[in-house]
Amino acid sequence: MKHKIFTYLLLAAVMLTAGSLTSTSHATTLAGPPDDGYTQQVLPTIAVDTPAFKYLAQEYDYRGYTASPADRYNVAQLTFLSALIPGAGQMVAREWGKGSLFLAGTYSLFSTSALLYNTYHSSKQATDALLYTSAAFAAAGLGIWIWNIIDANHTAKIKNLYLRDLLGGRCQGEANISFQPSLNVIPGNSNFLPAAGLAMRLNF
Repeated sequence: MKHKIFTYLLLAAVMLTAGSLTSTSHATTLAGPPDDGYTQQVLPTIAVDTPAFKYLAQEYDYRGYTASPADRYNVAQLTFLSALIPGAGQMVAREWGKGSLFLAGTYSLFSTSALLYNTYHSSKQATDALLYTSAAFAAAGLGIWIWNIIDANHTAKIKNLYLRDLLGGRCQGEANISFQPSLNVIPGNSNFLPAAGLAMRLNF
């Protein structure tokens, strides 16, 4: 009964934390230092179907990420949340399925380990194999917990890289066309002739 109550309270805490953080991250703010002449600009929310995370992980390399004030997700914050509550950082980044798996997996492994450990000490017929099994479940739970912390860090970085491209208009299905003045020199028979024009750049 106590385990069920703890589980419900833990899930409620995760959902409240994720809801409060995501509700404040619907707009991205760009601002420079107070004395450099920048004006604050708030970027509106873009309603778009986010591709599955496995495709984003193939497209974006978290190792090339550098933090920016305009990023929607705070990498350190999401990493800390997942260290505190497994899966919480992923849920804040709207990766609900992955976050739920980390939460359920970590809790299940640690709960099973505790149950086996209590059985070993309370039963007179328990063998050392039961204790070793309890330790194995605890080690697996610790491994999942550490994996969850690293994954939350990578998830926040990849989602930020994707949102940068999205807000910059470089998402799938869109193309940006820009024109720039061009000045070249063309060699002639006896001299060089200047040639002026426009250069077109297409980003897609």
